Amino acid sequence: MSRFRMYPTPTQQVALQEECRHARYVWNLTLEQWSMWTRDKGPTPDFAEQCRQLTEAREAFGWVQLRLSRVVPDAGSYRVTRDRTGRWNLAFAAIPEPIPAPGTGEVVGVDRGVTVSAALSTGELLSCPGPKPDPERPGRYLPNRRCAKAGLNRGILANGWSALVNRLEHKAAGRVEKVNPAYTS
Repeated sequence: MSRFRMYPTPTQQVALQEECRHARYVWNLTLEQWSMWTRDKGPTPDFAEQCRQLTEAREAFGWVQLRLSRVVPDAGSYRVTRDRTGRWNLAFAAIPEPIPAPGTGEVVGVDRGVTVSAALSTGELLSCPGPKPDPERPGRYLPNRRCAKAGLNRGILANGWSALVNRLEHKAAGRVEKVNPAYTS
């Protein structure tokens, strides 16, 4: 993550604050679209359509002065933030280059799960923080008027299964082998 200080004009500060309000509104609207959906209603916009709409909305705003204290990384995404003192920052998320193989030839198996995010064949258990765990029933989530499948999906998303595989494939290019989970425990 590379962070740069922004120096918006007073007019741009007002526009950025308005943009933040719009972003919260769009986020809440997206959550509402997905949570209110039922089979008898038409389809909600899919992720690609929502991204397209947001990209069009971003292009409508003008340039902001930026202090380049170092080279801007080739980033996959960025985030505009304001700290408690009112300073604006622009943070770029850049994925580092893959590291070379250690050459040990050691093989480690990874099993992804919901209660335990990743169980390694070495016996190590890795856990990501989960959404609202129920302290009285380990491995379960607090009721929120949704079906159990939605809770499982949230658990999978919270544990970052897809992100884990993508990151491993990037960090260990050519050294990750996916195994079909069919007929495995």
